[in-house]
Amino acid sequence: MSDNDRDGSVEDREGTGGDLVVAYLKNEGVKFVFGVIGSSILDLTDALYREPAIRYIPTQHEQAAAYMADGYARVTGKPGVCTATVGPGVTNLASGIAQAYVESSPVLALTGDIHTKHYGKGSSNFHEIDQEALYRPITKMSKRVEHANRLGEFLQMAFRTALSGRRGPVYLGLPRDVLKACLPIELPPPERYRVTHHRLHPDPNHVDHAADLLSSAEHPVILLGGGLRWSPGALETALSLAVDWGVPVVTSLKGLAPEDHPRVFGLIGSTNSPVAMRAVQESDLILAVAHTFSQVATNSYTHKTIPQNPRI
Repeated sequence: MSDNDRDGSVEDREGTGGDLVVAYLKNEGVKFVFGVIGSSILDLTDALYREPAIRYIPTQHEQAAAYMADGYARVTGKPGVCTATVGPGVTNLASGIAQAYVESSPVLALTGDIHTKHYGKGSSNFHEIDQEALYRPITKMSKRVEHANRLGEFLQMAFRTALSGRRGPVYLGLPRDVLKACLPIELPPPERYRVTHHRLHPDPNHVDHAADLLSSAEHPVILLGGGLRWSPGALETALSLAVDWGVPVVTSLKGLAPEDHPRVFGLIGSTNSPVAMRAVQESDLILAVAHTFSQVATNSYTHKTIPQNPRI
């Protein structure tokens, strides 16, 4: 048994940097990759072609690939992955990645970048822009991989960042020479480089105080927010609480809670259910779960949705 076998990692072959990227995707349970093929990422798309466990879904435009990765992440709770070639492919992804950032979706944008020996010549280079800087304001992490021997480290960092805390997209720029490099395919299990099972535990005193407020309220309402989708079991717990206490439930996102549930009254905000809006307007206590009181939910931060009187 090798040292790698003993510590849980796998190293049984060599491959390209593209193979290593795909091996990490498979290791993390990624089933689909969305993107547009380009010359700078051929070593990545070739590696995807060789991996039957992952289906590559080509799109007509990179923007669609980013939105599809975001949608996949929201529905499944798993990381969505999209690819694009260097330059215009990268800029075309930006709208979808920005949306994932706003919605806290764990999306990995894996794109081509300028060859490390050519980088830095600006407009003299074919398609060179500062892609890392472009994505910094709309991602949790934006990095360009400069050295092939650090590719695995950056992939671990990408998954750890996208899937921890308040989730969100990550950008990795992958120069073609990094994707072509010959590397050992070494993969530690995900629990070695990121937290795979983590729940925040509340202060018991705060829980007791919230329960006291809820029990003393005459017209309480439970308001569910988008953060609920990333916490397994949280929706079921909230609905169980609503049934046990006879409390109406309203949401700020369509599809967040089953609309045929007897305690779910529907949407609030600028697009709303009148029944849900009335429940909030007549409430004396709002129990907000994973909610940010966004512009849409509050009708542009006015009291049209959330009245002034109830405790929150």
